[in-house]
Amino acid sequence: MKSLAVAVLAGSLTLAQSVVPVEKEPHHHVAFENTWVRVLDVGFPAGVASLFHRHSLHNVAIRIAGGTTRTDPVGGEGRPQTVPTGRVVFYSASPPYEHRVVNVGTSAVRILDVELFGATPTADTSADDDVARHVVEVENEHVRVSRVQLGPGESLPAHTHRRGWLAVVVAGRTPGEFAWHLPGSRVSVGDATERVDLVEIETK
Repeated sequence: MKSLAVAVLAGSLTLAQSVVPVEKEPHHHVAFENTWVRVLDVGFPAGVASLFHRHSLHNVAIRIAGGTTRTDPVGGEGRPQTVPTGRVVFYSASPPYEHRVVNVGTSAVRILDVELFGATPTADTSADDDVARHVVEVENEHVRVSRVQLGPGESLPAHTHRRGWLAVVVAGRTPGEFAWHLPGSRVSVGDATERVDLVEIETK
């Protein structure tokens, strides 16, 4: 009888910690996907934990609404971390990694998780790679992530990049709004009526 109870408990623990692909995790919603990127809109109300899930692609996580979360590896428990709105982090998936996220704070947390498919981007070599007002925060062999900040009354003239890029609004206007731009596209940002914080993710 004791052996049966132990077996049932072991089975329950295995079931509780089964791992799903990140795009199948209920709090990770696929908001956009093309040849180069997949955007997951991730939301955790206070006190909520995700399922354990697997990241198999390199990804860039942008905190749209910061807060205090704990990241638990399978079979373990992490430490709470308070991450501010606007934080950008690149995560390597070589090798793939598994975890769950627990919102241990008192407010909802929102993240845009941009997965990189690794497809060779179509570069427009005739286009200028404009970097005026761009502050590079992450650059490696997979991606370049830049931040653009505008104050009230400021604007960003039409600019372009040689590779495709995803522009994400972090603060001002509509936080979490994003748009994909093809290589060589010319994009401007009109006069800001408030502080605007943008993040641009260029695939490589």
